[in-house]
Amino acid sequence: MKKNHLLRNVVYCGIALVILSGAFISSAFVSPAMAQVAAKIPYLGQIFKRESVGTEIINTLREKGYKIDLLGQTYYGGRKQIEVHVGGSEKYFKDVKEDIYKITKGILTARKYDTYKVKVTRYDVTQDKYKPDPRQEKYDKINQEIDAELKKRNYHVLDASIAGFDSDARVALEVLDTEKHIEEIKQVIKDVLVENNEEKTPIKV
Repeated sequence: MKKNHLLRNVVYCGIALVILSGAFISSAFVSPAMAQVAAKIPYLGQIFKRESVGTEIINTLREKGYKIDLLGQTYYGGRKQIEVHVGGSEKYFKDVKEDIYKITKGILTARKYDTYKVKVTRYDVTQDKYKPDPRQEKYDKINQEIDAELKKRNYHVLDASIAGFDSDARVALEVLDTEKHIEEIKQVIKDVLVENNEEKTPIKV
């Protein structure tokens, strides 16, 4: 009995350590502060000698002259998202948001961080708050509806959400290579797009 109890405690501690390590490493990839701590740890230091992805994104954008206030990371419904907050006027934001999106997405893709989504928002100085892009708000609404409809029909997908802006916008559908109902899943997504007057938005599997 005592041996079983000890073994169970060891297993639980091991699981907890794995979870905590995973959370630590994930945060280090985006947080410059966490990356600096990780760089001092043997073995992990080899990974984090390179600057964090968050540092690379914000430095690259600022070096190109974009007015970036800050960059954040969010987790929602199992989705990882990088949020770039842009300063300046409404017109400036509209002019640069697509370029900022492409640059940020390009850095993530180069690092093989394919599961990250990118959201670009504007900081409204007069109201001292971040003002979301109306287009992005609509996309967020569509993404929620797609997710709800797929769950209602018990379809299992890794991700199905709109990526990009305006003419580059598309629904990125990620499924296992064993999925046999791709056409049915695409039809569910198309129905949601039609209801939201976005029937021209392509679906990329």
